[in-house]
Amino acid sequence: MKKIHKLIVKAFIGPLIVTFFISMLVLLMQFLWKYIDDLMGKGLELHLILQFLWYTSLTLVPLALPITVLLASLMTLGNLGEHYELVAAKSSGISLQKLMRPLFVFVFGIAVVAFVFSNNVFPYAFQRYRTLLHDIQMTKPALNIVEGEYYSLIDGFVIRFDRKERDGQTIHGVKIFDHTEGTGNTRLTMARSGIMRTTSDEQWLQFTLFDGHSYSEDVREWQNRHRRPFTRVQFEEQVIRFDLSSFEMNRSEESLFQNDRRGMRLGQLEKAIDSLRELYAVRVDEIQRLVSQHHFFQTFYDDSLVVEPKRLLNLSQESLLESILELAFGQASSVLLDIQHHVRELQNREAHINNHEIEWHRKFALPFACILLFLIGAPLGAIVRRGGLGMPIVMGVIIFIAYFAISIIGEQSVGTTALPAWRGMWISTFIFLPIGIFLLMKATMDSAFLDEDVWRRKFLKLFGKGD
Repeated sequence: MKKIHKLIVKAFIGPLIVTFFISMLVLLMQFLWKYIDDLMGKGLELHLILQFLWYTSLTLVPLALPITVLLASLMTLGNLGEHYELVAAKSSGISLQKLMRPLFVFVFGIAVVAFVFSNNVFPYAFQRYRTLLHDIQMTKPALNIVEGEYYSLIDGFVIRFDRKERDGQTIHGVKIFDHTEGTGNTRLTMARSGIMRTTSDEQWLQFTLFDGHSYSEDVREWQNRHRRPFTRVQFEEQVIRFDLSSFEMNRSEESLFQNDRRGMRLGQLEKAIDSLRELYAVRVDEIQRLVSQHHFFQTFYDDSLVVEPKRLLNLSQESLLESILELAFGQASSVLLDIQHHVRELQNREAHINNHEIEWHRKFALPFACILLFLIGAPLGAIVRRGGLGMPIVMGVIIFIAYFAISIIGEQSVGTTALPAWRGMWISTFIFLPIGIFLLMKATMDSAFLDEDVWRRKFLKLFGKGD
């Protein structure tokens, strides 16, 4: 490798690392903002939070790499052009393609790593991230009883107290409703004051109540609700304990989401797609056989359609025609409903197959996006000749949003069976590849079609204000 090639690769690695961590941070913050309600107030331990963030970050790497390559190529070639290093290289007989060749090889290596990561690490990380997210969502919020509010997260009980003192334990005006028997507000404990604390092992919430009453109504004698036995007990001190085991986070097995298509490797996806297609073909044959037997042959030999000859003699021609049409319309409506049901079933099965094919194509589309966006970012940076974090970031984000939006539209079209999987997942590539080739040609010819000074002069000349 020539010395100039080493210098270009070194100049590329710095922006690559910086933009990668910036992209990961932005994507991670966007993810946390989406699930902030599920994470807040659960009292999660630090190691669980770090573990969740780690697996989440691993699932975001395939999405972060394409925009990282795009921004890094824009910044690198933009810096070289801004400091006239590209001009010096070209004056020495080194074309832009030769300057880009080591970067292309480097980006191709990144694409290979991205494919291996997407096929091996991503499924592993997705299964664990999705399992952790499921367990966190199923976990109750941490115990937080606020004065003046009814608290009902303890199974079978509703708790309320009027005021809590500064020590965080002494409470006043306590009411505890017992709904464990499922008979409504038939059991109530009231006290003037009390002490609320958790046990040392944090497995129980203990209320020590003072100067109160317990009320209970026996609802077994439901025949006469006005004569049910009613019990009132006065106490000076009473201890009530609540089990807090339901507030703990229950860990599910790591294989909980192993059948999710996003947690499958390439070989597993291929096996799943083949199995789903076989089941789809079998179901199509079954539906064709059912429809032909039940709604065609059986219709002509159905006893319910046979009309007695004596009844025909008593019917007028118009009444007979009306009866036949009514019967035919009913049979046709029944056939139509059954066919519509079968069509929806087959559409759902086809969409399920397409979703698996989406993940299969995604294994290749995202790594190839690294190469494609490099072919756009590198010549665009050479044309614009702007380095740093300003203009390249703005242009890179706009290009990536456009690329990502088209990819999402194509993916949704595949999900609704409007497009085949290969066309929907590669539609953004079909659109942006000619753009990349066009930009490379313009950069090779030193075109200034994106130079703001050139466009300013053309604009002024158009309105008669130029020279």
